[in-house]
Amino acid sequence: MVLLRGTLTAAVLVSGWAPLAPAAAPFNLITQVSHRAEVLAFTGQSDTDPRCLERLSDGRLVFFDSQPGADALILLDPAVTGPGRFTVVATEAQLLALAPNTGSPANASVSDICRDAADNLYAVVSETTAYDNYVVRLTPGGGGYTAPVLATDLFDGGMAAGGDFTYHRVQATGTHLFLLYDNLSNANDTSSAPGSNGIHTFDLTLLPGTTANLQMLTSWQSLASVLTPAPVPGTDAIGLFQIELSPDGSWLYGGNTNGSGGSDGDIVRISTATGAATLLIEQPAIEAGTAESGHGTTQTALAVNPSNGNLILLENGTSTTTREHLLEFSPSGQFLGLVHSHDQLRAALPSLGNNFDLDSANSMAVAPDGEIFLWMAQTTETLVRAASTLTHPAAPSAGFIWPVIAETSPSLTSSFGPRQLSQTDPRHDWHRGLDIPLPIGSRVYAPLDGVIRLAGPTAGFADPVVQVRHGSGATALYSTNLHMSGWPVAINTPVNQGDLVGLSGTSASGFDHLHYEVRDGGTTQDDCRHPLGYLPTADSPPPFPVLVGANLDAAGHVLVFDVSTPRTEIDIDGMRVAWGGDVINFSFDFITSINPGAATDLDDPALDLGGGLVSGVIPDRTSTDYLWRFAFAGLDPMASTGTASVLDVNTVGTPLTVNPSLPDLALTPALQFSATPAGGTAIFNHTVQNTGAASLSLTLSATSAHENTPLTVSPSSFGLSPGQSQAVTVTVTHGAGFPAGVGDAIVLTVDAGAPHRLVALDVIGTPFALPAGVPVGLSLLGEL
Repeated sequence: MVLLRGTLTAAVLVSGWAPLAPAAAPFNLITQVSHRAEVLAFTGQSDTDPRCLERLSDGRLVFFDSQPGADALILLDPAVTGPGRFTVVATEAQLLALAPNTGSPANASVSDICRDAADNLYAVVSETTAYDNYVVRLTPGGGGYTAPVLATDLFDGGMAAGGDFTYHRVQATGTHLFLLYDNLSNANDTSSAPGSNGIHTFDLTLLPGTTANLQMLTSWQSLASVLTPAPVPGTDAIGLFQIELSPDGSWLYGGNTNGSGGSDGDIVRISTATGAATLLIEQPAIEAGTAESGHGTTQTALAVNPSNGNLILLENGTSTTTREHLLEFSPSGQFLGLVHSHDQLRAALPSLGNNFDLDSANSMAVAPDGEIFLWMAQTTETLVRAASTLTHPAAPSAGFIWPVIAETSPSLTSSFGPRQLSQTDPRHDWHRGLDIPLPIGSRVYAPLDGVIRLAGPTAGFADPVVQVRHGSGATALYSTNLHMSGWPVAINTPVNQGDLVGLSGTSASGFDHLHYEVRDGGTTQDDCRHPLGYLPTADSPPPFPVLVGANLDAAGHVLVFDVSTPRTEIDIDGMRVAWGGDVINFSFDFITSINPGAATDLDDPALDLGGGLVSGVIPDRTSTDYLWRFAFAGLDPMASTGTASVLDVNTVGTPLTVNPSLPDLALTPALQFSATPAGGTAIFNHTVQNTGAASLSLTLSATSAHENTPLTVSPSSFGLSPGQSQAVTVTVTHGAGFPAGVGDAIVLTVDAGAPHRLVALDVIGTPFALPAGVPVGLSLLGEL
């Protein structure tokens, strides 16, 4: 048996079908982890003010809940639901018991917490009675954190050069603490001595702590010299709102909000070995990353990804209406992309309204996989998890991931296979990929490890393309992304699954989308296969087909089926019919050219036979159903019954027993062809004969897979007495827009009131050299 690959297809007569693995579990891009009511239910307080977020190596989160008289460091396990997800690390009373003054300390407040590689926690505590500012270390204990086991009275207000002595931020390695000291009431302090404005280090190996352990790493004066505009002595404090440590401990990153004249927004980098400071990222680069001109920049939070050192910045601007954006920069200061815009955050978390402000600048933490945790919205206190979009959050995965970020499978405007060109154009093409609607500039990722084969404008493609080769030789797969607006990759560059490979664009029609293909074993259009056979997708059992017409002709039976599916069922891949000795797997995956070389063929090189209209009515694309029509001809004439199943890329649907109940009529020929050129008139002649013992009243109609114009059936109604015959003519005139070299398929229907109608197929196109007795399958409609 030969396999002719086209919409008019002789299918492989085999019964095997290999279902694919089930779809991967869905994931969400932005989710709520916890919220105000949940914290209040745990603490029993009337109010909550969470801040100072830190993530431990096991994924648990620590934050400080600030409430007068009831402050506490709290541990939250995002993997647990219910009351058991919270644990108290240290109460306010425990923190106050470690205060260095000898009076009656009260109202301890934690301004920052951090951890070292061993998950030891360090908390900067301020006590308001004697204005003590001290650091405590909390060591891991069985089942969580014990009460503080070490308190170090490291510092004393007398060390400062006047004013209140306050450490705002802390970072830790296994051997040293790095502390940001910003004496807001003594902006004239430009001394380089320990205890002056700047970043200090404390040697943990010299405990118990004394002032000898404390050294100046970077002075106010050194920092001021690299900021633009520079802070002014006597007017501006240092202006660093936060310090963050690089994964290897060699760099500190500081965010600046106070330059000369007010808010600025630079990011500085400080060597932990020498204290040398350099300007890493200037405010204009941050503002440009928000894609909002004139937005201004005031960083609200800064965090470092512990796996790659990338800087995550929550930027809230200086405009009247605050608009927060999450941006990502490399350790060298290169802008990597807008992780989430204000509008994306707002759409994902509508309960927060327009307020995404953080209560404190250190209320953000980043996991090694790029997940970002933030305490957002000062009035509604919501803990948010936001996946980084610079690396696909579904990676790594054992199989393909989607080239765009979606929970399981994104919405599609066109799936793989036959489709109508538009709501108003009844013609169709054979679509070799998936059309995923996306705003221009949306990120496109490598679905699997591979090597960039094509990048940018390429001969043979109407728009820029990025193609990734997965594997090598005859078994290689090629992910092909079309209509690209950007491609930050070069040909022959290796990429990992989830790496950013390009930005989506728009097609010549002005439709913003990504066209995604999978080519299997080769790089031509004929090598395209249904992408949903490779990508994870939510799946449901295929529906049953509905037999709408048949013709049990002695030269070979004809069956016509309709398949209706929800528009969420996007992975239909054809039909399977078992009829006598014939088993036909008609799969969209095995479609290629019968009439190659037709330059104006809409779906060159595949024969254009499917996806037009049914009964002259343009499909309603807003409906909940998606309609397919399939026809099979030349089936085993010795059989009178069989089974039919709908195929999707994962499974074969449950077989439906097919037992046509037809009127006592003969309609011949059941299948015929015409080579009439497109744009001309094709005339098909049929004969209808009454083979029964009763007179019949008949109504005839014909529909085209392509044309919206009515087809002429003459005569269209008549009666037949027993044994009587009637000649019938079907006239098909294609409109001026019908392209040369394109085929069409016409279904002639005879309705005599029986459960199933009598049908015949008339096919227009290039003459076909079909071996005698070969059954064929046709896709007559693909509505998506």
